[in-house]
Amino acid sequence: MSLGPVAHGAPRPPLLLAVTASGDLAYFAPEVERALASDLRHAGVAVVSVAVENALSVQIALDGRPGDRVVIAARVRGHQVDIEGAVESLDALVAELAMRVVPLCEEAPLVDAHRAEPARSLPRLKSVAVEPAPPVALQPAPRPQVPAPQPVPPELPAPQPQPQPSSQPGVPADPYGPDARVAEAPMEKPAFIRGRVVVHTLADPPDAPAGTGAIATQALYAMLQRQLHQSVVPLGAGLSSLPQVADEALRAQARFVVMGRLDSFALYSGPTGPIARLRIELSVVREGRYIVRRALYAETPLDAVNNAMAEGKRGRQLDPVYLAVLHALDQEVSELALALNADGTR
Repeated sequence: MSLGPVAHGAPRPPLLLAVTASGDLAYFAPEVERALASDLRHAGVAVVSVAVENALSVQIALDGRPGDRVVIAARVRGHQVDIEGAVESLDALVAELAMRVVPLCEEAPLVDAHRAEPARSLPRLKSVAVEPAPPVALQPAPRPQVPAPQPVPPELPAPQPQPQPSSQPGVPADPYGPDARVAEAPMEKPAFIRGRVVVHTLADPPDAPAGTGAIATQALYAMLQRQLHQSVVPLGAGLSSLPQVADEALRAQARFVVMGRLDSFALYSGPTGPIARLRIELSVVREGRYIVRRALYAETPLDAVNNAMAEGKRGRQLDPVYLAVLHALDQEVSELALALNADGTR
């Protein structure tokens, strides 16, 4: 269930969602955040992923209850909203939470000053006798001076193409023939911003939980930003045609576009925690041409979840899909570093 568009009311500030979960519910936190952000945007509320000016922080907490039940608590502007239900109906609970959060995001309407103050009695004006002014003789308005018409300069004839000497002796050159030369303006090369790359969002693979593609995309962002120091521009989704990819790169002023696809997803129970296995088809396009096309097989390393918890990581960094994709991309980091070099020579 999703929210319909609401009537235009008081202005709403952008929202910054912060979802926390305890225990096994941490796996559902990314999906709850994505579904709640989608319902709020559909209701006309702006949702941002980073802190901006005048942003309103909304705290969302998932807490388990006995009997496979869950409580979703939201705190907005000092108000507490709690919704409890079964885990199977988590989507309906998120939609209901968004419906109850939207009214709390509206700003207080401004009150006009003349409406806020009580009406005051105005003093009564006294009548004053006014004598009529003497009549004034009207003078005829002067006629405007019309400038004399200026002579129009004659139009210059259009430049004619200069005939080039013919290759055959005795034959006059044709100014419009194949031997005529046309001056062409030099084409300007597009301006690219150094260190910027367009990244497509990875779609959910078949038979995989919702949000798997979003988690894999976050792992791709982390590798490009932290290890290769690239500025990521999220634009597009999945595998697109080369003309479309080239158009996206020109609009973003980026030389490179990274896109991919996920398939062959499977989730197993390992000795140290859940293990995700999937196949990643990764492509890098530079100026409308493929320069890297790889098929990677990703699998969550053993003890990866325990090591991440020991390092103090939390949230999606403990997800088996995130750890599997990040481990597979680490094997190709040198190849991607050579492909995404700054000057574009390869």
